[in-house]
Amino acid sequence: MSGYTGLYDQCDQYWNTSAAKIYRISHKTAEAEAHGAEVVDENGRRFLDFACSYGVFLLGHTHKQIVAAVTEQTLTLAMRPAGTRHPSAIALWNALQPWLPPSMSGLHFAHTGSECSEMTLRLISHRSPDRRRIVVAENGYHGKTLAALDIMGQSGHSALFGASPAEVVRVPYGDAESLNYAFQEPVAALFLEPVLGGPFITVPPAGYLQMARDLCDTQDSLLVFDEIQTAFGRAGEMMECTTQGVSPDLLFLSKGLTGGCAAMACVVSHERLSETIASLPEEFGNPRAGQPVACEAGVAAIRVIEEENLIQRARESGAYLRERLLAVTAPYPEIILDVPGKGLMTGVKCAHPGIELMLLMGMDKQNIHLGYSLNEAAAHPVLRFYPPLSVTREQIDRVADALASVLAEVAARPAFMRRFMNWFTKHKYGFPDWLYKLA
Repeated sequence: MSGYTGLYDQCDQYWNTSAAKIYRISHKTAEAEAHGAEVVDENGRRFLDFACSYGVFLLGHTHKQIVAAVTEQTLTLAMRPAGTRHPSAIALWNALQPWLPPSMSGLHFAHTGSECSEMTLRLISHRSPDRRRIVVAENGYHGKTLAALDIMGQSGHSALFGASPAEVVRVPYGDAESLNYAFQEPVAALFLEPVLGGPFITVPPAGYLQMARDLCDTQDSLLVFDEIQTAFGRAGEMMECTTQGVSPDLLFLSKGLTGGCAAMACVVSHERLSETIASLPEEFGNPRAGQPVACEAGVAAIRVIEEENLIQRARESGAYLRERLLAVTAPYPEIILDVPGKGLMTGVKCAHPGIELMLLMGMDKQNIHLGYSLNEAAAHPVLRFYPPLSVTREQIDRVADALASVLAEVAARPAFMRRFMNWFTKHKYGFPDWLYKLA
């Protein structure tokens, strides 16, 4: 691995042992550069990127307009002192505001989505000290820092770190009866993704978000929409919650916010919370976040979305992508159970984790990156197809044709081999390191 000698060992020692094992068994190479929808590895091999780091590179890699904005701001003033503001933050607010749900009036910066969850939980505790119940969706995702783990819909993660100080109630996503039942006791807040993301992609039934709003209004509970995966066109709308005309109390934004050119997240607050936020003992947000470089990247990204008409293109390309995926997967109902999603937030729902891994490895041989779930606990994981909003029909056709070929190969393998891959996938993190080093 020229230039990357020892990368697996460094990953194992300093970052993520589980990831190192996957890299070894799949003979994963390292990315050297990326432009548009294409990623080039250390050996010069070119891949079509239909993962985009789970939605971060919403506009493709190194978009010229965003890179130019970041470069110009870096040469002027890259960072500002904590506690101060820069005109770039105002410019970002002005760019965001026309696309937000009605009556959203506050912009509060963070570095990550997890940090948005942390600061929101502090706000909830301050606003409703006598209420401990927080309602979340099963399989929802709102970050992996310690407090954010409490409200994750995947309880296996939070169980590793002890009991939650809050009373967290998890309800099946999209199930109106379960959601209504959860509000039989006083609720401090409800956290929802307008489209459930991760390896569980689910579009809610019509009226579900409005029902959530009505329940929260009845109890004066906070409604929090996490749009970190869905916003900026990924699901076919600039803000997905606007499709049902629902305004949350708090809105999380990140990932595609800066086109992948800077790390930034934010919480947008409704005007009804202005006094509560002003009464907090400390600033609502991270005073060191929202730096000029990140804000200028966000302004440029929104401008690109508008100028290139990417919302409409995402709707059209998303419909075509799902049409092609449905067609090529239809002959294999024992392998692919569904093609869920909306806009360019879609994927193939696999019969079991082993199928997902086999498809991922097969598509990698076709020089195509897809969004692997990294979640062997999911019974029917969705292998995600998250291309840039600027994806072309030719690129979609290339991916669909490759998937058809890989599906035929997987279906031709004996059933016992597919069962073995499922067993292997569910136990892969438990195998000794030396075994992976032999791979």
